[in-house]
Amino acid sequence: MSLSYPAQAHINNRHLKDFIKNTGQVKPIIKYNELNAKSFHPTDEEFKTINIILNNFHDIEFFKYRVINPNSTKSFANNPLFESIGHSFDIAYSSFINVISSSFDRELTFLPKADEWGAGFNNLRDKKVQGYYHGSDIKLPPIGLKEIYEGQARFLQLQYLYFGS
Repeated sequence: MSLSYPAQAHINNRHLKDFIKNTGQVKPIIKYNELNAKSFHPTDEEFKTINIILNNFHDIEFFKYRVINPNSTKSFANNPLFESIGHSFDIAYSSFINVISSSFDRELTFLPKADEWGAGFNNLRDKKVQGYYHGSDIKLPPIGLKEIYEGQARFLQLQYLYFGS
């Protein structure tokens, strides 16, 4: 989770520079897009860039919500920027690895070669494997990271009370 914000900045760095060059320093980008985009599938460079920025940002957000609180998936499943759970995990994990590798493993000798995962995820999408294509059923795990952390905190409290008494 701690890599989410750096990954969002890292994955969009080049695209944000292009956005500033094409549009200027405009915030928030999503509002600018809502007010000025003329089609859902943009053809001009400015809105293609905005589309990439927004999709990358939201893919990692969707990943975070799904991992922290799986039931929140229902709230974004119909969002037009949501592709699939598999896509969100692909973008998030590959972005996390890219952030880490930029600091100490640029040649990816130790870390997985996340830039090679795209073909495999595209293959799953093309074969219509559940969870990897737009509109597929979304399976929810019974617990999320929030419950795991709560369980860990309770266990540690019990351990503390046991050793402290």
